[in-house]
Amino acid sequence: MKILLLDFKKGFGLFFLSVLCVQTFSQKGNLKAVNDTIDLYPGITVVYDILANDTIPANDSIRSVQATGGLFIRAQITHNKTWECSFTVPWWGCGKEMIGRYQIQMMSLDTSTALLFFRIHDNSYSYLDINNVKARFNSSGLHFSYDNCIFEIPRGSGKTSVFSNSLWIGGLDEQDSLHLAGERYRQGPGTGIPWDHPDFYSGPVMDSVYYSIYQDTVWNYVWNLKKSDIEYHLLHYWETGYVPIHDILTWPGNGNEALGQAAKLAPFFDGNNNGVYEPYYGDYPEIRGDQCLFFIFNDDRGPHLES
Repeated sequence: MKILLLDFKKGFGLFFLSVLCVQTFSQKGNLKAVNDTIDLYPGITVVYDILANDTIPANDSIRSVQATGGLFIRAQITHNKTWECSFTVPWWGCGKEMIGRYQIQMMSLDTSTALLFFRIHDNSYSYLDINNVKARFNSSGLHFSYDNCIFEIPRGSGKTSVFSNSLWIGGLDEQDSLHLAGERYRQGPGTGIPWDHPDFYSGPVMDSVYYSIYQDTVWNYVWNLKKSDIEYHLLHYWETGYVPIHDILTWPGNGNEALGQAAKLAPFFDGNNNGVYEPYYGDYPEIRGDQCLFFIFNDDRGPHLES
C-alpha cells in the first residue's frame, strides 16, 4: 500500500514542502546527494531535477525529499513516479545569490543532504554611491526601503536618513473622478506582504498584448554609469576590437515601436543625427553629474494594487 502525504509549512519568504511515500521496505544502500547550482529569473518558475547528479541506491527506494529554497525562494516538490522540484523567486530585488538545501531519505532510513546554490539574474536595483552617499534605487520606482533602508550618509556609517521614497501621481478626469498611482510599501489597502501589491511596474508603456514576464526580465534593470565611463568610451569607440561596457552598449536609447514603445526612451548624443542610438559610431548616453542611474517604470503594466 502507498500513502501520499503533502505537508505545507510556510515561513518568511519561503515555502517548505515535503512529500512522503510509504511503500515496501528495501535494504540500505550508498546514498549520496550532490550540490546543485540553479539559475533563476524572478517571476519565472524553473523545474529542476535536483536528483539527477545524486547517487540513488538501486536496492532501495526514496521515502521523502525535503527542500528549502532559502530566503525569498519558493521551493515545491511533487511526487508522480519522479520527484519534480520547482523553484520561484516571487519578487524582483531580492538579491543576486542565495543558498538553500535539500535532504533525501530512503526507505532504509538512510539520509543525505546537499546544498542548492541559486544564481538570481536580477539587476532591478543599483546604488548611487559616489562621494559620501550610498542610496539604493529600484527599477520599479519604490526606493531605499527594500534593502534595509539604504539611504546612507555618510557612506559606510550605517546611519540612514530616509526609510522609503516613491512617486504619487494623480489627477481628476472630466467627471471629477480621481485616478491615482501611489505606493507606500506595496502591501495593498491592508497590511499584507510588502512588495506584493504594486501600482508601478518596470519598463516603458507598450501595447498591452506585449506585456509579459519575459519583457519584465528586460526592463527590471537599472543602468549605472559614471562620467568617467562616457569619457573612456569617447576616447576608444573608434578602435578596432573595442567593446563598450554593458550599460553603454545596452543603453535603451530607442524603443521597439513594433511593440508599441516610444521611438526614443533614454537621452543620448546622436552624432550623425539619424535618430538611432549607435554606440559603435560614437553615440553615447547623455547623463548629468558624475554618476547616473537610469530606469523606466509605468503604471500601465498591471492593475493598481496598492492605491
